[in-house]
Amino acid sequence: MPGTTSSPLASGWRHASGFVMPIVIVGAVLVFVVPIPPALLDVLLSANLTLAVVVLLTTLAIRTPQEFSAFPTILLTTTLTRLVLNVATTRLVLTGGGTELGVNAAGGVIRSFGEFVAGDQVLVGVILFSILVVIQFVVITRGATRISEVAARFMLDGLPGRQMAIDADLHAGLIDQHQAHERRDEVYRQADFFGAMDGAGKFVRGDAIAGVAILMVNICGGLFLGVFQYGMSVSDAVNVFTKLTIGDGLVSQVPAFLISLAAGLIVTRSSSSTDLGRDVTGQLFGDRGVLGTAAVFLGLLAFTPLPKAPLLTLAGGLGAGAILMGRRGASGEGEAAAADHPAGRREGPGQAHGPDRRVDAGHAPIAAPRHAAEPPAAPASGPGSEGMEDLLHVDPLELEIGYRLIGLADPTRGGDLLERLRTVRQRMARELGLIIPQVRIHDEIGLTPHEYRVKIRGAIAGQGTAHAGRLLAVPPAGLAGRPDGRDGIDPITGQAAVWIHADGREVAELSGCRVMEASSVVAGHFGEIIRNHADELLTREQVDRLLDRVRATAPSLVAEVVPSLLRPGELQRVLQNLLRERVSIRDLETILETLAVHAGRTRDVEVLTEHARQGLARQITESHRGADGRLRVVTLSKPLDARLCAAGGEADTRPSEALGDEMTRSVVRAVAVAVATLVDAGLPPLILTSAAARPVLKDLTRADLPRLVVLSQREIPRDTPLEVLGSVIEEDDADDAEAGVEPGPGPLDADWEGAPEAGRRTPPRREPDIVTSITTTEALG
Repeated sequence: MPGTTSSPLASGWRHASGFVMPIVIVGAVLVFVVPIPPALLDVLLSANLTLAVVVLLTTLAIRTPQEFSAFPTILLTTTLTRLVLNVATTRLVLTGGGTELGVNAAGGVIRSFGEFVAGDQVLVGVILFSILVVIQFVVITRGATRISEVAARFMLDGLPGRQMAIDADLHAGLIDQHQAHERRDEVYRQADFFGAMDGAGKFVRGDAIAGVAILMVNICGGLFLGVFQYGMSVSDAVNVFTKLTIGDGLVSQVPAFLISLAAGLIVTRSSSSTDLGRDVTGQLFGDRGVLGTAAVFLGLLAFTPLPKAPLLTLAGGLGAGAILMGRRGASGEGEAAAADHPAGRREGPGQAHGPDRRVDAGHAPIAAPRHAAEPPAAPASGPGSEGMEDLLHVDPLELEIGYRLIGLADPTRGGDLLERLRTVRQRMARELGLIIPQVRIHDEIGLTPHEYRVKIRGAIAGQGTAHAGRLLAVPPAGLAGRPDGRDGIDPITGQAAVWIHADGREVAELSGCRVMEASSVVAGHFGEIIRNHADELLTREQVDRLLDRVRATAPSLVAEVVPSLLRPGELQRVLQNLLRERVSIRDLETILETLAVHAGRTRDVEVLTEHARQGLARQITESHRGADGRLRVVTLSKPLDARLCAAGGEADTRPSEALGDEMTRSVVRAVAVAVATLVDAGLPPLILTSAAARPVLKDLTRADLPRLVVLSQREIPRDTPLEVLGSVIEEDDADDAEAGVEPGPGPLDADWEGAPEAGRRTPPRREPDIVTSITTTEALG
């Protein structure tokens, strides 16, 4: 069988290839001390030329410089090999040039280069050698070295921005940990590659200088030995040694020129999905207007004394190419217009022409008409009622896209939106413990071409704009300039951004911008919308399925809580309250354990929610702790905390009504000012209150500060170190602070309520020299 014969060969080749570089290096060192015969030298010189050609062709075939990451090492190895071969040829030229061997002293390759390439004329050979050295040293190596230096510097400068972009995609759920690890490795490989190329370029320039020096040594040394040692006449010595030296110089400089050209190509190569040949032809000859203009220009030149045949031939070829491209473009535009026309894209109002796309975690995207993904309708009882039941179906999640974004959801056209949405759904399951329902993706005639819209049970939950084929570049704060492109907005953070062309990615990343593809933007925004509306997606049916999972491992626990202590609907409301504040319900067993303790005393959903949060204290605080394990928060002063507790204790009255509109606005403004210290320091916006004040403050700030995390003292594990960075104090305390009096103690200065007597403790008081008390007289007054 073929497989049985090819496998050992492949395995043997992989095993032997590991010895190639050591053999080459050791052999190069031996050549310095061991003379080699002319026949073997011919083989080595031919192999050197072949290797240079292979390296050059490889640089033309790769799509990204990182595909040829071994190039800096190969560059150093080939340079060493050429210098070693120069030493070997110099030995043969000087020791055998004055003997009967003459021009054959260094082998047939050098003799052929000296006679054939140089036209058997010494002066021509000298001129050709000089031209090669000038081109290689002055033009190619100098330019390649400069490009390598700039690329290495910009790569290192843009390294933090690229790492931040990877972290942003990871946090948005667009990639998993494995993909993030691969992308970080790719960034490090790029930095290592361009750093190595920066140093390798110096070897290329040194090789050119060494070639000139060896040429002069061979000529001078050969003339001296030929005249004074071998007794040759001056003319014979010049003819033999100069011809051999020129042949030696050409046979070493031609491979050096090819390697230098490869180095210049690889450092100027931009990342692309195709090889260099297709890139150049597609971009250089891709515009029919340019070809037509060039054809007219060449036609006009035909009226000058210049030779008319080549000009007219080239003009005709360019003109024919422009005409063919025009016909092809007209045909493509006609097909696109037919596909984009509403009558051609729609079978009926609100129904997409062609298959819808549904995304299900863990399965391949299902491409089927909408009716095929739903249960068959019952037979209609009257005329005109066929399929009426289908109109009653409401999709839990819909993603409507403009027709310019259809390619993002079509895998046959390279779209990866379906895969990204599947990754988002998997991340939501791990992050929130919620199984996100299938997402139906379809185009919508009511949207602009670049618009998309997310619906939850038929209601719009969010929308945005994306440009397929472009990248969204989000500049960092303080960036002086910004990339060229269309203005846009990062839908997750609300930052101003720019939609740039794909070929501007590297420049944008090097400037520190966070760059995202269009499908990444849509998927990231979709994930953020899911987080904001996760409670709306938790249905009674999903609660039953979650209970079934817990029942498989803790059946007695489920039987004790549901329905003995709580009805399924009450449990659903508790879980929805947790999801509303982005608290994961993945550890449902712990939630049920907590509810089993407290549900016998109260069935108030809000109170039970607070108890459930306290049961999940370690999970809640874990995601907000710093790298050093500390939890940095802002607190409420004791009087303000007591006022919020009183507002929450009034029955049948919302906290905002109990406080009044003016006081509510003042509290929200004061909290916003206080947590600004955390946000400015790059920390999560956390505020710590008493257990009774926590739901009140969260209710007051939910609309204006949706990302604010309000924790209660009972939600902080005993082993969690706290650092208070500020305090929201009431008006009276603020007046005292202005008079130089320290504000009164906050809620952290009292014993923690609800803690067991043996474990009750008082957290350490704030140190005045490290804590900033944020006075909010103006905000509260």
